[in-house]
Amino acid sequence: MYNDLENHVFQMAVNSMSEHCEVLDAVLVASLDGRMLATYQRGTYAVERAAAIGSSLMALGDAMAIELKLGACEVVIAENKEGIVVFNHINEDVVLVSLTQSKSGLGTLLSWAKKTAADTASYLKAVKP
Repeated sequence: MYNDLENHVFQMAVNSMSEHCEVLDAVLVASLDGRMLATYQRGTYAVERAAAIGSSLMALGDAMAIELKLGACEVVIAENKEGIVVFNHINEDVVLVSLTQSKSGLGTLLSWAKKTAADTASYLKAVKP
């Protein structure tokens, strides 16, 4: 369970990413057990289900990385007919899920998602007692 400060950090992260990443259509932070912790969206997406799916997909990425001895899984990218979804670990317990419908937006989305995940992880370490 996350405390109010951590939840505030997650909401600040998604708000900041939504403000700066022009290709972003939706972003959320979910715990690895599938609970939604923060969200922002410019459209209407099933983000509650995406939280559960995102946590499962990151667990699959982790298992694949371990099996192939590739080190820790950092990012999983799902390119779809209508857009792209990027899944990033923030830390071992939390995942950032971001979405764009821009087929040419992968680079921008990936860059902002990595930055947001890293900044959020650093901030969480700083505020953790």
